[in-house]
Amino acid sequence: MSTVEAKPDQPGNGAAERAQIAVENPATGETIASVPDLDAAQVKALVDRARAAQPTWAGLGFDGRAEVLYDLRRWVVDNRERVAQTIVEENG
Repeated sequence: MSTVEAKPDQPGNGAAERAQIAVENPATGETIASVPDLDAAQVKALVDRARAAQPTWAGLGFDGRAEVLYDLRRWVVDNRERVAQTIVEENG
């Protein structure tokens, strides 16, 4: 089982005690991962962080953003079996 970790956690904010949402394979009912059950304030904090990061992303320019996306493509290709397996498990 894998765990997807959101990044709004700060030490001492109760992240360790936060409820998790199980991600199940619908074909087997097996729990294959879990994700944090975020409340509205935590979701807002993530949105705020994304908005704050946008100027940096824009500042990379076309070539810089293309490099990041090519790196992402490379990771997906290098991990295609893992990606495919995850998609199969999530969709049953």
